[in-house]
Amino acid sequence: MGNCNSNEPLKPKNFNAKTTAAQDADAFADHFKNKVVVITGSNSGLGLETARVIASKGGIVVIACRTPSKGESAVASILKEFPECNVTFLPLNLASLASGRDFVPKFEAKFDRLNILIDNAGVMLVQEL
Repeated sequence: MGNCNSNEPLKPKNFNAKTTAAQDADAFADHFKNKVVVITGSNSGLGLETARVIASKGGIVVIACRTPSKGESAVASILKEFPECNVTFLPLNLASLASGRDFVPKFEAKFDRLNILIDNAGVMLVQEL
């Protein structure tokens, strides 16, 4: 997708306040092709949209979230829209060091590299006053 007035892709130097996420993704599409991308918390919201766009641009996307049913659902929703995409789920609960230790060998068994990590998920410590 280019800018609204042209079929040409928008170049990053021309980005402005009206630049869309789709234009951004198109401008950087070549950067995602065949790159292994782990996106934490990508089962919903901004993380899922990020995973969907990167997968559609040829990225090899790993949905990393704590709830398997939600992760698998996210994978299914992307594959329904883009069946040719390479997207998978691996469980990862960022609130648990043990989960992180379990994630690494599962990731290494499937992938020989990690090119991009998008740390979308957050853990917040809530203290009672």
